[in-house]
Amino acid sequence: MTNLFLVPAVNDRARENLERTVRQRVPPAALRDLSPAARKLARPRRAGLAAWGTKAGENDTNVGTWLAMRGGDWVLFYFDGLFPVCARVLFTEHSPAAAKRLWGEDGGETWEYMYLLDEVRQVDIPRLPANRKLGYRSSFHPRRFSRVARD
Repeated sequence: MTNLFLVPAVNDRARENLERTVRQRVPPAALRDLSPAARKLARPRRAGLAAWGTKAGENDTNVGTWLAMRGGDWVLFYFDGLFPVCARVLFTEHSPAAAKRLWGEDGGETWEYMYLLDEVRQVDIPRLPANRKLGYRSSFHPRRFSRVARD
């Protein structure tokens, strides 16, 4: 069963990283800190891969969400009342070193629970129609990395 994950990019740094490592992609050489199996998956994609990650979160809440993510799932990024970009998950990788190389640190933490993406698409879906389609109240704003619940 394919899952959908909501990924808020709510501050300037996140939006800059969305542009730099998702829309523009990451060259394979920048992913040298990934496992050999992950590098093997990335190698044929000479144009690079889209990359994103999450911090562990309070009480490791994001880790549980990230562990539910599988290749073939989809992510939908959110900011400023719009879901501008979606992408398909190619694989996940826990790599503090690769995350630090790509995004640096924030208060000693990095976005080490990574997911590598392909099929990046510009979608520009307004929040209210998306909320209706996903079964959320009109007042809902994605504020944390989450998996959309299924009936």
